[in-house]
Amino acid sequence: MTKLITAASAWILPSIGLFFGLIVFSYGLPMLPIHGTLLWELVFWGMGAAMIAYVLVVEKRPLSSIGIHSPKWSTLWLGMGGAVLMTVGTLVIFAVVFPLLGLNTNEKVAGKIVSDPLWVQTLIFARAGIVEEIIFRGYAIERVKEITGSYPWAALISVVAFTMAHLASWGWAHLIPVAFGGVFLALLYLWKKDLICNMIVHFLTDFISFAIYAANQQ
Repeated sequence: MTKLITAASAWILPSIGLFFGLIVFSYGLPMLPIHGTLLWELVFWGMGAAMIAYVLVVEKRPLSSIGIHSPKWSTLWLGMGGAVLMTVGTLVIFAVVFPLLGLNTNEKVAGKIVSDPLWVQTLIFARAGIVEEIIFRGYAIERVKEITGSYPWAALISVVAFTMAHLASWGWAHLIPVAFGGVFLALLYLWKKDLICNMIVHFLTDFISFAIYAANQQ
């Protein structure tokens, strides 16, 4: 009986975590009647904290099981270099791919973000970089791999879930740069298995990209 329970928990607990991370976070939370940027950010940060607690308390596993390790200097340098590459790729999509396809940036959403005070923008980008990497890269990739036995399948599911999670707020056109970012970050995670490095890349890319967007609006 003990062996059966242990074997079942090997996929039951990760499945529950994936349900709340990929389904509830991506599609359930946006449906809540919440108003105000700071309140929304509080909810999203809470979801990230809940995921960490789930790993530590419910699964009783270390944070290294989702790629969180003590950072090294290489973590910082690779994170900064990765941010440059991802930012360049993102800008090429908006500057070249969008015009070729006759697409436009969602000015309403982007404009709302850059209209917020810098400290609020920083909070938004930090939340995206930390919480989304915990859920869509560290937890999703590692736990889907455990269930399926395949990192490629885990990465694919991570990219699809991450991309579609942005549909409701950004629209279809924006899914192109989001998918690019999802692929970039998934490959980076598979390469280094360093979630903090991913967080740095994600945060800096968002911060720099929106700073450039704001400068172009002036």
